[in-house]
Parts: sequence; structure tokens; C-alpha cells
Amino acid sequence: MAATDISALIDFYVREKDLTRERVVQALEASFITAYSKMVDGADRIRHLKAVIDPQKNSVKIKA
Repeated sequence: MAATDISALIDFYVREKDLTRERVVQALEASFITAYSKMVDGADRIRHLKAVIDPQKNSVKIKA
């Protein structure tokens, strides 16, 4: 998924599903953490993972 797709996805849910931007971003961040934990070996041993989505910069970062 390209970063611009993330911005478009956020905009879609805000507009079409009548959700707040913050709620959509929180849900996406939780989804990225779940996916990261399943796909990266050893991620389950990391206690504090955090996903940060910045729609203005079109960036997603996973932090430990």
C-alpha cells in the first residue's frame, strides 16, 4: 500500500462511513501493529510497539 493510498483510505472512511479522522487513524495504527507482529520474526517479544501515521507527510512508521 502506497502512502498516498493511506491518505485516500483515511479520507474515504471519514467521508463515507462518517467516522472521525482520529478514529480512522487509530484503527489503522492498530492494524499495522497487528500485521507487523505477525509478519516480523521476533516482534512478539517487543513489549511496546507503536505505529505512527502522518497523513500530511504520507508516512507510516513502526516504533519499538
